[in-house]
Amino acid sequence: SGDFIIALVSIILRRYYEVHREQLRSQHNVSFQQLERLRRVQLALSTLTHKVAELFSPLILITIGCDVIYILTFLYSGLDADISSPSLLVRFIFTYSFAYVILRLMFSVYLASRLTELPRKTVDYLYRLPSLVGYSMEQQRNRLIKMDLIVQEIQNEPTALSGGGFFVLSKSSASKLFGLIVTYEVVMLQLPR
Repeated sequence: SGDFIIALVSIILRRYYEVHREQLRSQHNVSFQQLERLRRVQLALSTLTHKVAELFSPLILITIGCDVIYILTFLYSGLDADISSPSLLVRFIFTYSFAYVILRLMFSVYLASRLTELPRKTVDYLYRLPSLVGYSMEQQRNRLIKMDLIVQEIQNEPTALSGGGFFVLSKSSASKLFGLIVTYEVVMLQLPR
């Protein structure tokens, strides 16, 4: 299913960032050359994420769209089934299926939304580095300029999976999706039968 593919892609991309972060933590004194290497690795990770997001964006769009339609249809059918057939088995089937689809959707969106946090951790790492490392003022100035350049590149290149540019899988999109489902349910409950 598309949800599991989204989750798997998110886990793989996250692992690349975690390996990069572990390498950063092992370095205590960061030289100018190491900063340049950090910038290149960060740029490569960002490019990889953008390429993967571009490749999988149709799948993400279709999967999330189908899940939302499926959930909304289940809400409508579940209400209709409760009214027309109050059988315990029917209620169990609709409740289980609904919970399964909701959990599957939230799981994939949650894992994908965690990708957006990873570049910020690199920025936090750079801000925690001691600012005065180097033997001359020129080396210190070059290092600070390089650090600032890396921070700007990271902040200007958002890292996220998206659904063809229609939405980005983030925590805010998950809360908007949850709000849509709750609103739909409230409207369905208010409609006369």
